[in-house]
Amino acid sequence: VVDQAAGYNFMPVNAGSRARRPDDYPNVRSELWFHALACAKAGRMCLGLLSKDVRKRLQHQLISPEWKLDAMGRRMVEPKEVTKKKIRRSPDDVDALNLCYYNIVSHVMEGVEPPRPVHRVGSAMERGRR
Repeated sequence: VVDQAAGYNFMPVNAGSRARRPDDYPNVRSELWFHALACAKAGRMCLGLLSKDVRKRLQHQLISPEWKLDAMGRRMVEPKEVTKKKIRRSPDDVDALNLCYYNIVSHVMEGVEPPRPVHRVGSAMERGRR
């Protein structure tokens, strides 16, 4: 469901749709998983501020799915339904993690400059205490 509410601009991501890099992945789900992996390997992912329980849940969901090369030599993550059966729940936490690191702007809006991130140094009260 994509809802343009509260001034946010939501970008739909359909995990079952054609991958942005179809020569490498058969679908967006596989692309999401391997893109997040590449971010982690490059040191561009930090989960240290998450609670121990959340990290443990993520770890369980991250190590459960298997992947293989399809007939065209593309990396393919097993279907979500297979993972659900293995872990006896939906891997929603890791789906959210993968979406957080997916570069949706370049995938959906080619040629459009992504918005600049807003960096907050802290509230006025916090700055006054320094």
